[in-house]
Amino acid sequence: MLIHQFDHVYGYVKNNDLNRALARMHLAGFTVSPKMVKHDAGHLNRFVQMGSTYLEFQSVVDEGAFSLNATENDRLYRAFLRPYGIGAITSSTQRIYDSLKGHFSHLSSPFSKSEGNPPTTPPRWKLIDLPNGAFPGAHTFALEYLMKREEATIGPNQITMLGGFYFCSDHPNERMNTWTRTMNLLGLPIHCDATSITLGHQIFYFITPNEYQGKFGELWKTPPNENGEIAAVILNCANVEFSAEAMKNAGFGMTNQDSTVNFKMDKITGFTFALRKQDS
Repeated sequence: MLIHQFDHVYGYVKNNDLNRALARMHLAGFTVSPKMVKHDAGHLNRFVQMGSTYLEFQSVVDEGAFSLNATENDRLYRAFLRPYGIGAITSSTQRIYDSLKGHFSHLSSPFSKSEGNPPTTPPRWKLIDLPNGAFPGAHTFALEYLMKREEATIGPNQITMLGGFYFCSDHPNERMNTWTRTMNLLGLPIHCDATSITLGHQIFYFITPNEYQGKFGELWKTPPNENGEIAAVILNCANVEFSAEAMKNAGFGMTNQDSTVNFKMDKITGFTFALRKQDS
């Protein structure tokens, strides 16, 4: 399968306070990795591991480097607190390029990347940035691991993996149709219903602002561009009630339960979460 799963999502934390955000996640029973990675836009990033998937929390420790090297999305979503980027695992970035190059004129070639700034290792990944027209709603890229990955870890809250996303916009059907088209171009074994796409153990919902308010108890804030349409990050778990209790005890505010157990946007981490039982 050309994309095995969407394995991580990232965004900036409030007030650049990584320690506070990670302490909150630890209190909720997540496994906080000791790993710290510096990137060339002055970032220092930390990670919360869920099986073979993870959440990536961004902070800025070098304002000069940020001023010189930050992308437009970096600048926009450092101020507008919401996750905005998604990474997908692939066995071949070159095959993704070959599958999509005839359909997206602005598709860039794959490139290799090392860890750290300056790089401290041989190339660890091969990446390909995917154009907005491929997976609208977030900045999306695919990565091919060139070295052995870290061992999968599940925290005490029994949350097993990144389970998908809610995307919110005024045009959910259009967004879903575009995702479906791109996934079909890549030959992915997806299942679609009226408002969602399922790929393996992950599900992608496409909703309106009114639906967002009903599910998450807050008004939808229109993002500065279409990369900010990640309305909620879905987390799969072995026992929904147990995981929900762990999150509530850490201060995450639960709103309601329908196809997922939904929480309000967390003002410390910048993430909105929803829980679902992982199918077997």
